[in-house]
Amino acid sequence: MKGKCIFSHEEDGTFVFVEMPGDNLTFYHLLGKTGTGKSATGNIILGTKSFSAKSSLSAVTREIQRESPKDRPDIVVVDGPGLVGVNTGVSDEAVKAFKQVIEDNQDSVHVFLIVCRYGERFTEEDEAMVKRLGDEFGGQRALENHGIVVVTCGDNFERDTEDDGVTFEQWCQQQTGAFRDLRRLCGDRVLLVDNFRKPEDRESPFLVVLEQETRKIQCGYEEMKGKYIFFPRTEKVSVSMVLNFFWNYFSEKQE
Repeated sequence: MKGKCIFSHEEDGTFVFVEMPGDNLTFYHLLGKTGTGKSATGNIILGTKSFSAKSSLSAVTREIQRESPKDRPDIVVVDGPGLVGVNTGVSDEAVKAFKQVIEDNQDSVHVFLIVCRYGERFTEEDEAMVKRLGDEFGGQRALENHGIVVVTCGDNFERDTEDDGVTFEQWCQQQTGAFRDLRRLCGDRVLLVDNFRKPEDRESPFLVVLEQETRKIQCGYEEMKGKYIFFPRTEKVSVSMVLNFFWNYFSEKQE
């Protein structure tokens, strides 16, 4: 039987968070617009060329695909159509497909990888996509607590900055506008990936940092175990009230 996020309700109105998600699965959702390198990024996480990945202005991936690394059955990488097509706006079908995966696996930890391409400017469509993600996947806190920005084409970044010595962290801090807002929304979790690195290369710095950031997200559940949440007995307590406390607690721990 799958475990759930369980709260024990005491007579005095106290709730105690006592259990983590029970299937120990972590889902990586590759989200972004068409042509940013989502599938190639997924292949690097998997260590194999499982997803079709090639340079194209039209969608290469047309339906939801789920794969796990051979040595990590606890990880599920979810690839699908771009949430934003070329001059087509946010795709309702793509949003619905990813949302269904989350609803079907509510006992798991979900990590949203917002994939952007280095060298491309953030557009109004990108901003609309980020807003839609928040609206559909649990509000702004969904990205605050589960979002990671992934910048692809890391090889281009290295070439552009090899003379002035600017680090990727410094470059991120220099960015303004919508990208800066997205970075802040995702708790400054921004990773650079070289999509030309062979998926079989497991020494990728991207994978090391991704694992570290994922553990921080997973620890949000672990830190809540045994925490007491008090609501007055006269107050009608709903599940949403308890979960809202949970997200507030985790956000405060990250600050």
